[in-house]
Amino acid sequence: MLIFILNPEDYPEPVLRETIRSISASLPEGRIVVAANPAADVMNRELEAAGEPFFLTFTAGETVRPSIAAEWRQWLQLLPEHAAGLYCETVFQNRHGRRPGQKPQRSADPLHPTLWRSSAVRGGAHPLFAAGDRMPFPGYVLQAKALELAHEWSWERVTSEAILRRAPRPPLWRRSNEEWSRIRPLLAAPERRAGAWTQGGGPAPEVSVVVCAYNAENDILWALSSVRRQSHSGWELIVVDDGSTDGTPQKILSAAAEDPRILPILCQTNRGKAFSLNLALSRARGRWLLELDADDWLDPACVWTMLEAAEQATPGTACLYGRYCEWSEISGRRLVFRGERRVMEKFDGKKLLDEAYPLAPRLYRTSILKRLEGWNTRGPYGGRLYEDFEMLLRLAEQHAIASVGVPLYHRRIRPSSVTHRHREEYALWKQWITGRNR
Repeated sequence: MLIFILNPEDYPEPVLRETIRSISASLPEGRIVVAANPAADVMNRELEAAGEPFFLTFTAGETVRPSIAAEWRQWLQLLPEHAAGLYCETVFQNRHGRRPGQKPQRSADPLHPTLWRSSAVRGGAHPLFAAGDRMPFPGYVLQAKALELAHEWSWERVTSEAILRRAPRPPLWRRSNEEWSRIRPLLAAPERRAGAWTQGGGPAPEVSVVVCAYNAENDILWALSSVRRQSHSGWELIVVDDGSTDGTPQKILSAAAEDPRILPILCQTNRGKAFSLNLALSRARGRWLLELDADDWLDPACVWTMLEAAEQATPGTACLYGRYCEWSEISGRRLVFRGERRVMEKFDGKKLLDEAYPLAPRLYRTSILKRLEGWNTRGPYGGRLYEDFEMLLRLAEQHAIASVGVPLYHRRIRPSSVTHRHREEYALWKQWITGRNR
C-alpha cells in the first residue's frame, strides 16, 4: 500500500516525524512517501510508477492508532465499484490529548479523502493531481482532486477514531475559513464542455472573454480554467499572447487544443496591453466583452451574474464593473487571501483618478468599444499603462457605467506587477489625462 504524507501547514519537523512514526508502526506493510511542496509533483511521479489499485493520504499532524490496519481493509471490502475512495472524519486532539470521557471534536477544516482509487485519479480529462500551473493552491491539492472526481464518481464517508489530528495553528494573518469559502466554489465547478458552436461558425456567443498575456506561463492555465468553469456557457475565450519569451504560447495552444471556444492569437513582438486588447476586439463576436488579466481568475458565477446585470441596466449602458477579492502573492508564490474589496457604488471619474481605484471585473458593450476604435495606443505610455482608466473615462463622457455589488473576480497582487512597478508614472499619466479632458 502506497501512503502519502503531506505537510500543507508547514508543521515543525518533530510533528511530521511523529506522523511518520505513528503510521509506520500501525501500517508496517505500507510504503510511505513524504510529499513536500509541490506535493502534486511528488505524488504524480509515484503514481505513474506504482501499480497499487489504492493508496492512502495523510497530512502532517495526523496520527493513527493500530486499529487503522483492520479498518482500512474493511473499507476496501465495503467500497463500491463506482466510488473514487472515502473520506474519514478525523478527531481533533490538542497538545494535552483528550480527557477521559470527553466527546471527540470533529475537525472544521476542509476534509480530504483518506483512501483513493488509483484508476479514478489517473483517469479523466486531467489525470493525476493538479500541478501549480493548473491550481495555485498547493495546500488544497487533495481537496481539488476530490471535488473534480465528484462529477464522475461517488465518495464514501466513514467515521473512525483510529485517525487523530492535531488542531492546526494557522498564523494570525491567515483567514482560513474565508480563504476556503472563496476557493471551494471554483474547485467544485466542472470545466464545462463546448456547446454546438465553435470559433468562426454557428451562433455568436453572448460574451467574448479576453485574456492578454505576457510571460504568464505559471498563471495562464488557471485563468483560462476559471473561464471554462463558468456556470454560463455562452462565451468565447480570446487569448492574446503579447510576444512572450517564456512558455506562455505553448500553454495557450495546449488549452485551445482542448476547447474549440478558445481562440489563440500569438504576437511575435511585445506591443503592450492596449494593442493586444484591440487585436482581441477585432475578432470578438460577443455582444459583450469581459476582460480578465492572465494572473487573475473569475468566480464561476461571474459571466452569468454580469450578463444578468447587463440585461437589467439602463439601455445604452457601456460598461459594468463588480467587486473583487484580493490575494497577495508571498514567498514561494503562495497566495494569501486579503479580503473582499468594495469599490465605488456609483461610477465617479474624479474619484477614479484621485484614488486610482482598480475596477474588476469589467464587462463592456462590444459595439461601443468598436465605435470608439478600441483602446488608445497613442497616450504617454503607448497603451501599456492605465489603458483601463482611460477607456472608462472615455466611455463615461457619453454613456452610463453601472456597478454590480457582488464579488465576482479574484485579483492577484504581487510586488513585480505593473501596478507596483510604475506607481511614479501614474502622476504624469494623470496630469496628461486631466489636461486632455479639460
